[in-house]
Amino acid sequence: MFIVKTDRDREKAMDPGSIGLPENLPSLQFYFLLGLVYVVITPILLPSVLVFFIFVFFIFGSKAACL
Repeated sequence: MFIVKTDRDREKAMDPGSIGLPENLPSLQFYFLLGLVYVVITPILLPSVLVFFIFVFFIFGSKAACL
């Protein structure tokens, strides 16, 4: 499968290595927790965020028209 010269090179090439679970698991858990929180909060926040950006669009649009 791999072009290798020795058995040791073949074993090294076939070894997938570690994913570093003790180092990566806390950050994965944090992202999962953020996802769970924002799945619940997003339907509540989305309309207010949209209204805010619509107001900002019109306010800055009218200011730009006056310049």
